[in-house]
Amino acid sequence: KNGIHMCTDQQSTALTESPAEFAELSLPDRNISRSTPAAILHIGSITVELYEGTSAQMLENILKAVQSC
Repeated sequence: KNGIHMCTDQQSTALTESPAEFAELSLPDRNISRSTPAAILHIGSITVELYEGTSAQMLENILKAVQSC
């Protein structure tokens, strides 16, 4: 919604059985309408949609979070 959207192809119950950890990111509320992402990353079963204006630091944090997936 607010710059980054993450989802998985598997049911959420499968995530609890997996040894991988999941983190939910809370981002400040911005008036960003749902638009076409600037980039879409597919990492394993995780999809990350990046929108224009996503900071380099946020991208680095996302990549660190999904490294173990």
